[in-house]
Amino acid sequence: MPLLSIVTAHVNTPDWAELLIKSIRKFTVSEYEIIVIDNGSSDENLTWLRNEALLSKIRLYENKYNAGHGGAIDQGTRLACGKYICHMDIDSFFQRSGWDSDIMEIYHSDPLIRLVAVRGWDKPPYSKPLGAPIFFYERQFVLENAVIFKYLPGILKGSTDSAQAAYWKILDLGFKVERFGPGEKIYDKEALGDEIWIKGKPTIYHHYYGSRFSELWEPNKHQIVDGRTLEDHLKRKANIFSQPDVRRILNEEKEN
Repeated sequence: MPLLSIVTAHVNTPDWAELLIKSIRKFTVSEYEIIVIDNGSSDENLTWLRNEALLSKIRLYENKYNAGHGGAIDQGTRLACGKYICHMDIDSFFQRSGWDSDIMEIYHSDPLIRLVAVRGWDKPPYSKPLGAPIFFYERQFVLENAVIFKYLPGILKGSTDSAQAAYWKILDLGFKVERFGPGEKIYDKEALGDEIWIKGKPTIYHHYYGSRFSELWEPNKHQIVDGRTLEDHLKRKANIFSQPDVRRILNEEKEN
């Protein structure tokens, strides 16, 4: 039985999926499983994941429709076997060994903490207290208290994105959410994303437009997202994938 279930939602981003999964393999200390919820990717964008699911610890679930980001987190939570759940955005990856033991230590630093995540923002009229890319919690607590990560617009207070309803529910139950913010970027300073530092060390890289341009799926390919161009996205993405430490992850090189 794994201690930790790492859940991610995937739609037509096999390159990011490979990087995340290989970083999990390289840097995770705990006994773990990987659950990938696919939200309707095309066959050509599922080839790598399907092959890996046959050969490794990956449990791949192929939805015939897009259940949404938060819906996939909820689905993965129900399917998980681990005591702890770590949701990761598909366009994120781990940067160092021991990330999991550090987050567990943070989680248990206060008996009232029931969720560890990244700090979002408050920009009236919207409220987004939690940001991507990571949500860490105990599976039993979430299921027993009907905490959901699905986006429910206009139904629950403060819900403007995936996981925001979970934040408010946990607070309403009398518990705490531990939030930390991004640190200094090691890679491209202008990259469309953040690096998350935990315990003073770079731990997670998140290219938060990585899955939004859909450049590998023509029916949903975008040239501009939030004023950012596809050309700039591809330039930044190429820079990330060319970094020596990223290449070492992709080549599955062992630690010295």
